Amino acid sequence: MNNFAAMPKSPILLFSLLLLISTAIAQNQDTLRIGYTDSVAFVLTNINKIKDPLKIEYCIPTTKAEARRYFSFDLNKEFAPAFKQLQQKLVRYSIAGNTQLLKRYMYYSEFVEGYFIDDYVVNIEKIARSNIVSFCNVISDCDKQKIKNLSEIKAEYCK
Repeated sequence: MNNFAAMPKSPILLFSLLLLISTAIAQNQDTLRIGYTDSVAFVLTNINKIKDPLKIEYCIPTTKAEARRYFSFDLNKEFAPAFKQLQQKLVRYSIAGNTQLLKRYMYYSEFVEGYFIDDYVVNIEKIARSNIVSFCNVISDCDKQKIKNLSEIKAEYCK
């Protein structure tokens, strides 16, 4: 007869502890970097003055939680025009050969969703067409799992 009450407590306790730890680890993968929201708001507020590509690169989401926050700036009327300018700067820096920014922008493909997908694909294809050598070098150096959503674009431009 299988009676949980009669089972030794240590296996149940161990299982519970492992479940708690794995849940905590999974939740940490969907968090915001400290200061992320304020940093993106600062960049958007000062978009015409920001020349440092690292500040632009920092805005690229690295988790689903950051992506949700990032997309919310486009929905905010105060930030929407600057958000469009930020997208243009991301593309310009990528085309100009900023491979670090381009790689992070490619990894962003894991999180992009909704109506942002169309704009993102247009931007990635524009980068690929404009600087195919840099694009193909960077995409070949990326973690395949993180860029699986770009496989068709990679196949089209990097033969």
